[in-house]
Amino acid sequence: MEKKEIDISPKTSIYKAFKRMSYQLETAIAEFIDNSTSSYFDHKDELENIYKLKNQTYKLKIYVLYGNMGKPEDSFLQIKDNAYGMNFDDFQRAIRLNDIPKDRSGRNEFGMGLKTAGVWFANELRITSSSLTSNEQYKIVLNVDDLEREEANTLRVETKEVSELNHGTTIFLKNMSNVPKSKIQKQNLIDLLSSIYRNDLETGSIEIILAEYKKSDGCWYDFNGNKYGKTSDAYINIPSIQWENKKIYVIKEGEKNNPQNADYEVKTTFDDYIDFEGTKYKVFGWIGALEISSRKWNGFALLRRGRVITGGKPYSGYKVKEISGQSGSFEDIRIIGEINMDNFPVNQAKDGFSWNNGLEDAFIDFLINKTDARKIKKIAHEIRKKEPVNIEIFKDKKYKKDVNKEIKESFKNSINTETEITINDIELDSYQKSNDILEHIEIVFEDYLTGEVTNINYLISNKKEPTNWIDILINNDDKYSFILYIDHEFIKPFSSDQHFLKFIKQFVSAYATSMIFAIKNDLGIESINLQMNKFLKGYK
Repeated sequence: MEKKEIDISPKTSIYKAFKRMSYQLETAIAEFIDNSTSSYFDHKDELENIYKLKNQTYKLKIYVLYGNMGKPEDSFLQIKDNAYGMNFDDFQRAIRLNDIPKDRSGRNEFGMGLKTAGVWFANELRITSSSLTSNEQYKIVLNVDDLEREEANTLRVETKEVSELNHGTTIFLKNMSNVPKSKIQKQNLIDLLSSIYRNDLETGSIEIILAEYKKSDGCWYDFNGNKYGKTSDAYINIPSIQWENKKIYVIKEGEKNNPQNADYEVKTTFDDYIDFEGTKYKVFGWIGALEISSRKWNGFALLRRGRVITGGKPYSGYKVKEISGQSGSFEDIRIIGEINMDNFPVNQAKDGFSWNNGLEDAFIDFLINKTDARKIKKIAHEIRKKEPVNIEIFKDKKYKKDVNKEIKESFKNSINTETEITINDIELDSYQKSNDILEHIEIVFEDYLTGEVTNINYLISNKKEPTNWIDILINNDDKYSFILYIDHEFIKPFSSDQHFLKFIKQFVSAYATSMIFAIKNDLGIESINLQMNKFLKGYK
């Protein structure tokens, strides 16, 4: 094969500036996924037809493989796909700084994502690609420090002969600057990437697989921590991330607020244009009311060219006050929607729209005055009173065990070492079940030095329309109990949110136990605040 080079003028020191890009892990990884999906959409028919000839079904598979080697600088990130791949012209354009795509109607319109995200992640990029029906594969190694030191203007391209069906692109990043270190970061990546690419994943023709290789045991894991084996390609058995559509509230035929003689899904659709400064901006989508209110996924997801730009993160939906109401209100935690804005301008990282020239105001005015969104808001306000508390979470033994363990650790970290703490999950008796008790745990504090034992019973009740949100009970025989009422007007809107229920359970445990200790030991109100602060500080 002939020797090839790529001209990478202007000055290569510009590459190092990409390390200061304002990326997050998910937006940087999304740059690579955008390139893969763009390649797929541009050549979808060709890919599917050539596989049909072989009696095979084609699916786009994108693997995001994190190699956890202990230290970030020793770790790696590999993104590989089986999309159409790049011919040499496309390969050059992907590497060069001043070369934008000929067709800018897709997701890789700026032609910068591979370079900016790659350098933001790592000091060295190895890029390999071959296109469908071509028997030539191209590979370059781009080391930022070497380029700057040598002031190179060209990169040598390694070529290799391959099968015509060996198509796709692999990006291997090493000497990492940014890695998904924690369990929370990995869960966020699952949540965010599944949300951003919800439309792609729902087709069933595109899969995005997140995997982690751990040097400590030489095994591949999914991002939830499940092990898949030691073979070099064990990650191929890991299932794709998935997006779960949120259910919309349905008013049954004949019920109040039902505008039709049939079951009515509380949802409005629209397809129109916004005229702004001589340009027609297309807007289409839907706005509805959630079946079960949620603080995590409420608000609007704003999409462009089939992927989410704004509102893809949990707890960060785009909101319009005139539609969603006050933050945290009953309407706010139920209003949801997906709005497509394919020709609106976006920033380079594609995590926000470039519309500070008044275009956003025009968009908000459109939603308020040219859709039925405010009708949805009115219905959402009415149906809030009918929503039952979701009690399924209280049947989840693992969830209860994990939360109780955290409560125990909190108390242990904040009480003297002479005190033994035990938390017992008490099986509900028939009386408790008939009186709407959902959970009963016993917290036992035993002081080794004095032999004193304090038993506190913690109950969660689903009593309808309770007056109090919590009751603290002291019996004559020094038995202490506190009851949390999750159907209380303050708590009920969040009763389906697992994160909130965990928080309130931990908070109430600290509050009630601090109150009981103060009462038992005849201490002043200052001690309640002091002890509660210690308990809350104990949560890690």
